[in-house]
Amino acid sequence: MANHLAHTTPKQVRDRIERLRREMIQIATVKGLTSMESLAISKELDDLLNLYEYMKTDRIDY
Repeated sequence: MANHLAHTTPKQVRDRIERLRREMIQIATVKGLTSMESLAISKELDDLLNLYEYMKTDRIDY
């Protein structure tokens, strides 16, 4: 896990996921789903979704 997420709560991760989803929809609408920006956001979303699922299992302290 990245150091900048070490003290992040599940709610903060959920909020970031929702912001990124909205951003990705906007960018994909204008530039397409395969644009570099859309793909970068998609990757970050994947990472955050994995982190959120991991946090929900209470395997890490937050």
